[in-house]
Amino acid sequence: MRKNYVFMPVDYIESLKAKGKRKKARAFMEYFYDMDSEEDNSYGFYAKSWEVSKSTAYAWVDEFNRECELFISHWELKNKRHYSYAKNTAERQPNDSRTKKESTKPNNTDFQETSKTAAERQPNKALNIDIVVESDFATDGEFNAYYSELRFIAGKYVGGKEQTYKSYLKVKGFLNIKVLVKAYKEYVKSVNTYNKEKIQGFSKFIENDMYLAFLPKKIKVISELGVFEGYYENERLQTSDGKYFGITHNKYLEFLKNQKIDFLEVA
Repeated sequence: MRKNYVFMPVDYIESLKAKGKRKKARAFMEYFYDMDSEEDNSYGFYAKSWEVSKSTAYAWVDEFNRECELFISHWELKNKRHYSYAKNTAERQPNDSRTKKESTKPNNTDFQETSKTAAERQPNKALNIDIVVESDFATDGEFNAYYSELRFIAGKYVGGKEQTYKSYLKVKGFLNIKVLVKAYKEYVKSVNTYNKEKIQGFSKFIENDMYLAFLPKKIKVISELGVFEGYYENERLQTSDGKYFGITHNKYLEFLKNQKIDFLEVA
């Protein structure tokens, strides 16, 4: 029975593979494993193992070192915050929202079975106002791993890292960075296809609620009526059994904000 498992920054590995750098991704996994198992090796050793020049091995090891530092710092920060909260917060009862049974009374105004397509509405910017997770982009390993992918997707148009991170913080509390990056990729693809406008940076993509139109359509919704899976578009959810449920724009935003929507098409 195996007893030792390695926990590594797979987001960075996935970003390398997305750029077609599978060889470099494998090199990072070897480097990370050597670090975890305390097997110290030289630049020359890695150059030979990875079949690259010593200068390339030097550059890769330098980059790998930074990624490992970000990864480790991310968990150190989470640990400190968790400890600080437990230490400084007054005693309280466990969160009974996990066990409290939700009301089964449906809100037929906002979520109802329907056969008609509701009219489209403009995105509600109130969604981006009151959930802000304080953090520092220098120690947010997950964001840093995906920022490199954003640069690959949009190049110079993506925007500066610090400003991009400030905008990301406004939705970090309820939207996974992986979902946002996928949405941004779909947006850039649509711009390149139709050439209607210059690509907007990731900050404006969030600030102007542009991301809402490009979120994955296949979703699972936890509602007052139950749990439903299907495709959401034009304010209605079509389930696999052919039923339609109207979900108003505001209700969709509420579900999203309260983390009652799971996206089912995030590779």
